[in-house]
Amino acid sequence: MSVLIVTPELSLAEKVRALFLRQNSPLSGKSHEAIEGYETSLVALQKQESYEVIIIVSDNYTEELADFIDHVERQKKGPILMMTDSDDVRVRARSRKLRFILPRTSVDQDVFVSVLDALKEYHQLGQSVHQLEEVYRLSEQRFKDVADHFADWLWEVDKGMRVVFSSSRRRSMENVEHGTAFSKCFLPEEESRLLDNFSQLYKEPKPFQDEEYWSFDAYGSRQCWSLSGVPIFDKKGFIIGYRGVAKDISNEKASVDHLYFLSNNDALTGFYNRNRFVEELGRVSRSHIREGLDGAVLVLNLDRFKFVNDTYGYEVGDKLIVHAGQIIKSMVRSEDFVARVGADEFAIIMPNTTVESAEKIGKDYLRAISARDFTFGSGFIRCTARIGGVSLGLYGSTSDELLSRAHTALAEAKNRGSNTLCMYDSLELRQGDIAKRMELLNFVSNCLDQEQERVILYYQPIVSLNNVEKVEHYEVLVRLLDQNNDIVSPVKFIEIAEEYGLIAKLDRIVACRALDMLERWQEQGKDISLSINISGKTFADKDVIERITQHLSTKNLKQGSAIFELTETSALKDITRARRVIAGLKEHGALLALDDCGVGYSSLDYIRQLDLDFIKIDGSFIRDLHRNKEDEAFVRALRDVARKLQIQTVAEMVEDSETVGFLKRIGIDFAQGYHFAMPAAELPEEFDEIRKKALN
Repeated sequence: MSVLIVTPELSLAEKVRALFLRQNSPLSGKSHEAIEGYETSLVALQKQESYEVIIIVSDNYTEELADFIDHVERQKKGPILMMTDSDDVRVRARSRKLRFILPRTSVDQDVFVSVLDALKEYHQLGQSVHQLEEVYRLSEQRFKDVADHFADWLWEVDKGMRVVFSSSRRRSMENVEHGTAFSKCFLPEEESRLLDNFSQLYKEPKPFQDEEYWSFDAYGSRQCWSLSGVPIFDKKGFIIGYRGVAKDISNEKASVDHLYFLSNNDALTGFYNRNRFVEELGRVSRSHIREGLDGAVLVLNLDRFKFVNDTYGYEVGDKLIVHAGQIIKSMVRSEDFVARVGADEFAIIMPNTTVESAEKIGKDYLRAISARDFTFGSGFIRCTARIGGVSLGLYGSTSDELLSRAHTALAEAKNRGSNTLCMYDSLELRQGDIAKRMELLNFVSNCLDQEQERVILYYQPIVSLNNVEKVEHYEVLVRLLDQNNDIVSPVKFIEIAEEYGLIAKLDRIVACRALDMLERWQEQGKDISLSINISGKTFADKDVIERITQHLSTKNLKQGSAIFELTETSALKDITRARRVIAGLKEHGALLALDDCGVGYSSLDYIRQLDLDFIKIDGSFIRDLHRNKEDEAFVRALRDVARKLQIQTVAEMVEDSETVGFLKRIGIDFAQGYHFAMPAAELPEEFDEIRKKALN
C-alpha cells in the first residue's frame, strides 16, 4: 500500500510532496502518488484496493470535493488527512467528521509524521472495530437462524417478566415481541402460578427444569410446554432475568385434554368437580383479600335427593341432578364459577359481589328451582332447595375455612325449612357455631394433652390383588376417646384440629406411636408395613417433619416397611420442598405414597416429578368404577402413568367383590376398603382370611 495525494492543482501540494522527497526524512522513500483533479483520482482509486493514507490538499470546498470524500468513505479506500489553509474548508471538513486536519503551507515535518502515524493507528483501530461488529453481527444472525429453526422455543425474560428474546419458529403464541408480558404467552389460569414460581426464583436464583405450563396454539388447541431455565446475572452479580428453552410436550399428552376434563369436571352435569372448585376458591379468595374486593360463596343443597334415589332409582336421581344443573346454568353469571361438590350439592363462587347481591341472586336460584317441576316418565317431583353462603375474606381465607362456614350456614338453612337461604353473617348463627366449635376445640386439646389414654390408633388392611405380596399392609388411622370412653370419628375433629393449628401435633403423635408399634411388631417376628398419613398443614411445618424424620432414624425397621402418605394438594403446592422431604424420609428407609391421587389434574402432570412408590387412587373414582365409563377411563390412565414410572397403585374405598374383580382385571396392585375390613384398634388374627376376599 502507498500514500495518495489528491489536489485540484499540483502546485497546492508542493509543500506536502517535498516532505516525502527530503533526504534523511522519516518519509524518504515512502511510496506516494500525487494526482491532479478529483475525477482522475477516482479512476486511480478504482485500480487500487486501498491506500495507507489519502491526503486531500485544497483551499476550496467544492461539490466535486464533497463527492470525492463520500466515495472514499463509502468504498473504505483509506483514512483521510485534510490539508488546507482555508477556515471554510476546515469547518466543513469537521462537519463531515474528518478528525485529522493540518495546515497546507506551514506544516512541520515532525508534526506531519506524527499525524500520519496517528491516522494509520486510528484507521486500523476502526477496521478492528468494524471486523468485531461484523463477527458479532454474523454470530447474532447465526444464533437467530439456529433459534428460529430449532425444534423447541428459546426464550429470555427480564426481571419484570417481559420478553427480551423469543425464537420465532416455535412459541406459545403469535406476535411475541420484545416487551410482551411473559405470562400472556400462557393460559389465563396459569398466570398466577407462573408469576408466583418466578417470584420465588428471583428471590432465590437457581436453574429450574421441566416446569409445565399450558397455552393455546394458533388453532385454539391446548398446548403444553415444559420450561427449563437458568438465571442471568449482571457484572455485579445481581439477577437481571432468566433465559431458557421450552419444549412442546403436547404429543406426549395427547389424551390430557380428556383426562383434564375427567379430573376437573363432574361427568353428569359438566360442571367443575369439588376438587377443582376447592382450588379455584383458594385462588379467588387470595386475590380478593389482596385487592380488597367483595365476594361470596353459595352452597346449594337439593331437598329429598336421597328419597328420590331410594324410591325411583339412581337413574331418576341423576336426571334430577341434571335438571337442577340446567336451571343453575341458565341463570349463572359469566364471571361466576359453578361446581357440583356433592351428590346433591352445587357451589357457586361469586367474585366482585356484595353479600346483599349474593343473597338476592341465591334467592333467585331457589325461586327458579321451585318454579320448575322435575318430570320423569308419567310422574313429577316438586323441587326445593336450601342455600348456605359466606362472604369471601370476612370469615376465612382458605378454601376449607370458607366451605366449612358455608356448610354451617347451610345447616342452619336446613333447620329453618325448604327454600331458605342463610348467610354466615348472622350474629346468632356465629355465636351458636362458635360455642360448639370452642367445646370441640377444648375436647381435642384435652385429648392431645392426654395422648396415651385418649388418642387411639386404628388399622385398616391394604390387600394385594395379585397374590404376590406376603407382607401385611395397614393404613394407620386415628380416633379420639371422649369422657364416656366412646370412640369419636375423625369426621368430627379433624377439621377443628386443622383450623386451630392442632393437626401437626396430632400427626406427630400418630406417626411416632405408629413407628414405635411397627418396631415392636417386627421384633416379635411379624412381617408388617404401616402407611402413615401426613396432612397438608403438617407437611408445611418444617419442625414437625424434622421431628418425625428424626424419630424414624432411631427405629430399627425393615427397609420400606414405613410408608408415609402425602396428600396430593400439599405435595404439589411446593414441588421442590416435596422432593426434599421425600428424600429425607427415604434416606431412613421409608417409602412414599401420594394420597387422594386423581382428584386434581396436577397429579397427571407431576407424579413423575416425585420419587413415589405408591399412588392411592381416590375413592370417588372407585365407588362406581364398574358402572361409570369416565371413572374407568381415568383409573386406567392413572394405572398407565404409574406402570411407566414403576409406581404401585392402591384403590381406596373398595366396598364390594364386583369392584375387586374389576380392579384385578384392569391391573391395580392393591385395594383398601370396607369390603376387606373395617378399621380396628387391633390387628386381625388371620390376615389370610382377608387376603382370600381379594382372590375369590
